[in-house]
Amino acid sequence: WLCVGFVAGLGLMALRGSTGANSGATCAPSNQEAVRHLVLLRPKSDTPKTTVEEFLAAAAQLPRKIPGILSYEVGRDLGLPAPGLNAEIAITGNFESESAYSAYAKHPEHVAAVGIIKPFLAENGGRTATQIRSKI
Repeated sequence: WLCVGFVAGLGLMALRGSTGANSGATCAPSNQEAVRHLVLLRPKSDTPKTTVEEFLAAAAQLPRKIPGILSYEVGRDLGLPAPGLNAEIAITGNFESESAYSAYAKHPEHVAAVGIIKPFLAENGGRTATQIRSKI
């Protein structure tokens, strides 16, 4: 099983194995075909840190608010190997189906989260995304 749950202080975690009934995790059989959504974001250099933090917090809540998400991670670049060369924010999510991804993309909670960071994205290359088929 692949289980996804929110761990206080650590954020959203994807875990393999079973979880207790009171864990609050969402589980799906492993080897399930999914639609994987990958996003890299590059905010402008003058973007307030509070804006980035607000976006990260809002994005981390999306799996609790939108059905069809099998797993979801959002995080900041670690600066490896060279700070400044990578995108600052990465998001990866696995969805039950193409229709689940489409519902997520237009869901009001997702649109609101995107609205936090969108005005601060770099003009060229501020957002790069793709969706692929994946086995989870």
